[in-house]
Amino acid sequence: EQVLKLAGTLHVIQKKQTRVRLEDLIAELGPLCNNEEKAELLDLSSAFASTPPEDHKALEHIETSFKALDRQVRTGPCVELLIDVMACSDRKVTAHQNEVFKRAGKLVDRYVESDHGRKLSPAEIGEMKQMHEEMSKAYPDLPTWRKEKLDEYGGDPVIAAMSMTNADIRSGS
Repeated sequence: EQVLKLAGTLHVIQKKQTRVRLEDLIAELGPLCNNEEKAELLDLSSAFASTPPEDHKALEHIETSFKALDRQVRTGPCVELLIDVMACSDRKVTAHQNEVFKRAGKLVDRYVESDHGRKLSPAEIGEMKQMHEEMSKAYPDLPTWRKEKLDEYGGDPVIAAMSMTNADIRSGS
């Protein structure tokens, strides 16, 4: 019975903190968004601002949308780069490709060390986007290799990224 009371209390606290969590997320996402994402952030922010605090269902829906945008903005570029690195592991490459691969691996390390993107700066996320583009240029077969790697994980890049550790990537597993 005590456990149920505690669980109920925690649920109430979580609901009461929804507005604060969303305000923090809005502040964090602002500098990270590109123009298209900023438009979505503004739409969500407007919906949030016009939602009464007691409308918990609407706030839950808005929070779900904010979390999806957060994954797209903060996690998306990191996952794309991680899939690139996974796809290029254990390949015969040129010296230039190897140098690009090593730099990409260092960015993946930073991603992992940053609480999986939660502590990345806008500049670091930008670096990951740029490195993804650089990998695409350096490895002409990357789209095919990415598809092969993703197919190993049912086509889901997030599952693929979550299943790999830095050690796996470096060893080419």
